[in-house]
Amino acid sequence: MGMGIGYRSSTWSYTTNNPNEMSIPSFKTLPFGWEATIGARYFFTPNIGIYAEIGLAKAIFQLGLTGRF
Repeated sequence: MGMGIGYRSSTWSYTTNNPNEMSIPSFKTLPFGWEATIGARYFFTPNIGIYAEIGLAKAIFQLGLTGRF
C-alpha cells in the first residue's frame, strides 16, 4: 500500500471560435496532488523480482522490476 502528496502546478482553460458557445476563462487548479495505490511484489531470486500496483496515481496500473541491493 502506498500514499503520496506533492506540489503541482497547472492551469485549465477552454476557448472556442463558435459564436454560439460561451468561452470559459482559465483558472488554476489546486496546487496539491495526491496518490493512493495498493500492490504486491514477488521475488524470483533473493535480489530480483517484479511488482504490480493499482490505484489513483500517475497511472491506474503499474508493473515493473524491483531489486534489493
